[in-house]
Amino acid sequence: MGETITLRKEVSALEIVRRESVTGHFGVLAQISKGSRLEICGPGFNERTYKVQCSDRLYFVFRQDLG
Repeated sequence: MGETITLRKEVSALEIVRRESVTGHFGVLAQISKGSRLEICGPGFNERTYKVQCSDRLYFVFRQDLG
């Protein structure tokens, strides 16, 4: 992993938000704009997703959306 890609289209993503008072992660639906650079950090929450970083934030995105 660690591959960097540039989005060819806008994609929907679940932003990973850490809450100190609650265990686990909570996803906030976000749109990542066409032309944004993403670093693939590793596997996502299932085999169809990746964990990515964009502008110092972490997201889960669907592999098929990355092309």
